[in-house]
Amino acid sequence: MRDLNGEEVNDAAELYNLLEQIPSLNDEDDQRKCRFVCGNKFSSKLCYEKLIGGEETNFEERLIWKKTIPSKVSIHFWACFHNSIPTLDILSHRGISIVNRCWMCKETSEDINHLFLHCRYAKVIWGYFIESIGVSWVHGRTLQESMEAWRLSGGSHFRRKIWDLLPYAIVWALWLERNARAFNSKENSSMDIILQMG
Repeated sequence: MRDLNGEEVNDAAELYNLLEQIPSLNDEDDQRKCRFVCGNKFSSKLCYEKLIGGEETNFEERLIWKKTIPSKVSIHFWACFHNSIPTLDILSHRGISIVNRCWMCKETSEDINHLFLHCRYAKVIWGYFIESIGVSWVHGRTLQESMEAWRLSGGSHFRRKIWDLLPYAIVWALWLERNARAFNSKENSSMDIILQMG
């Protein structure tokens, strides 16, 4: 058995102190008690919050993992925010020899922010839906910045629900169109995509 180093000695002492606090065994029935729970209302959510330090969930978690969004779309957004969907920009950055040109507009290199926000093809689709709701909107520099600012105050509950779901639908439709162009040599116009989404 090896000797403990300085940090391990401290950890062992802390563990020993915790073990000393355990009450002695007796003949009484066992009871469930949890220090961070009021009464006997233990839940996985409370346990998770305690494990992460009682902090509220971060923006990315609230934004991506929603009940109303299909899992595959949430995973796609998670990958976008972590710069890991296989756009041509990322593939060439990983050392794959490839011509980096946007599949949609064919004018500039393809990266996440261009493909989903700044490509003229994407702008037409965003513009159509934003104008139909009657809102003036300017995109952020990045997809994540745009999503952070994507709020609508006022209007009916139905209008706000549509507004909340709109970016997920548009980004997913653009990704499907991009892949159809890349792998199936099929091209739809922006109006075709709008009609398919409607």
